[in-house]
Amino acid sequence: MSAFTGFENQSKAYLEYPLDLGDIIHHPASTFIYTKTEFDRYNLLHRNDWAVVDASLHPEKGDVILIELNAEQCLIPLDKVVWNEDMLMLGVLIAIIKFHRGKSVLPDLNIADLSKSLNSLLIASPETSFISQAVGNNMLPLGIPNGSLNVIERHVDYKDGDIAVVYQKSTFYCRRLNFSEGTLEDGYGISMPIQRPFSVEGVVTKTVILFRTLLQ
Repeated sequence: MSAFTGFENQSKAYLEYPLDLGDIIHHPASTFIYTKTEFDRYNLLHRNDWAVVDASLHPEKGDVILIELNAEQCLIPLDKVVWNEDMLMLGVLIAIIKFHRGKSVLPDLNIADLSKSLNSLLIASPETSFISQAVGNNMLPLGIPNGSLNVIERHVDYKDGDIAVVYQKSTFYCRRLNFSEGTLEDGYGISMPIQRPFSVEGVVTKTVILFRTLLQ
């Protein structure tokens, strides 16, 4: 696989390196996937997202944690927690995985297999996919903050409204396609005209937002 960096910084170079998304999991036996409940008000986690939670970590300043209260679970920043004797901490949030195309299907996995299978779950066709790292917050409103990892799939048929990696004017961009207007849009709706030569390098199907764990 390969990675493009610097979609917002044209001076950044094209890089290639091996990457396995399972590497975000450092403690497989204590890591699990959590999905949003009606009780959960954490605004960065949406219905179609997966939250990757590590139950073995000790919470630190700036962390987001998963708690259980009155048989209900939710994510909450550590600095906003008002502890009481009925509250149970279930783990520390290490990543949120956003699905931009289609609905996510939570796999029926043994937790010990999660680190081994996460990469294959997110990248169905490695030979036609690559990973990009977002630089800048131009796509933040669409769930792609600075530093997040994007799964780009070349084999997916792109359509109007998709988030994609495109190449025009000798530069790579990550933008939403708006063919009806002939433009490329960032997360704030700021558009730039599509200009030839132009190519769509792949569709952004998933984004991995890292909270605590760094890839090794």
